[in-house]
Amino acid sequence: SLNIMNTISEIKEVNELRTLSLNLFNKHGFPTKKDEDWKQSTLNYFLESNKNLEIYKPKKEVINEKIVENFKHNKIFIVNGLVQKTEFEGKDKDKLIITSIDEYYNKNNKHLSKLFSNKKNPLVAANNGLATIGYYLEVKDNLDLPIIIYYQFDSKADQKQIHQKNYILLNKNSKAVIFEKFLNDNKKTFITINTNIDVEKNSHFKNYILNSNNTENCIYRFKKVNIAARSVDQIAQKTNGYQLIKSVLLSDQCTFHSKPELEIYADDVKCSHGSSSTSLNKDELFYLMARGIPENQAKRLIVQGFLSEVVEKISDENFKNYFLKKTEDMLA
Repeated sequence: SLNIMNTISEIKEVNELRTLSLNLFNKHGFPTKKDEDWKQSTLNYFLESNKNLEIYKPKKEVINEKIVENFKHNKIFIVNGLVQKTEFEGKDKDKLIITSIDEYYNKNNKHLSKLFSNKKNPLVAANNGLATIGYYLEVKDNLDLPIIIYYQFDSKADQKQIHQKNYILLNKNSKAVIFEKFLNDNKKTFITINTNIDVEKNSHFKNYILNSNNTENCIYRFKKVNIAARSVDQIAQKTNGYQLIKSVLLSDQCTFHSKPELEIYADDVKCSHGSSSTSLNKDELFYLMARGIPENQAKRLIVQGFLSEVVEKISDENFKNYFLKKTEDMLA
């Protein structure tokens, strides 16, 4: 059972929606392995091992400037769930608006019910009820540069709960690339990040996520994207949709669980989904080693080939080079 703490807003409607969400969560509780969508999840194991996590009280924190990438971009720094600093470049300064989510609630709360939807999902319901921090980001026009959101978690967040709620709005005919880079120097933190994204007519949105060093935390990210103009439900005829999940396991201690799903409401569409996981291909390893390549280097080449297949599809050169270098560093 969870209680509201640190109420972020005095707005009656917000408090009503938060209470509604918490009541719903308290009725059903955290998901268990009996629930189809969560049967492969280790969430219960994490929560059993880390009982009575208190909610982190956000405050001004030090930003780790070493994590900043060396190409030109707009920056949003988030430490332990709270936005600490933003730096927008050149003309993009006039195209971007960012405020805290509670400021958004106070100034413009016409989308409140939408922001508190998906209450049937237990972790979204918990986030709806408990989130005390988050941001509202509005993109007014085509951005010249990408945005990198630096999520930094440190030891002050150890054995705490952090619940963050965000709302991103892309206005008509606008374009944005957002890269979320997670740096986890914390342990045993339970984090939920619930982001509602509205992509209005003729807008383009690209989103990359990199999560590193996340061995002892439980991070649940939920994104709901609302797409305007001929892109949803029964009116999505003539659509080609595909979903593919691939993984390579690098040791006997690794496990990988996937559950690809498509919800299709239109009848004139082409849709497919697939999922595969594999360990390193022994034939490829033998082939390379038979040609004089040492085992470690041969393994690196195979993994690099596997990852490059995805990275090569990235159209933004800065990000393509970034992820290629990242795979090299990871395998070094």
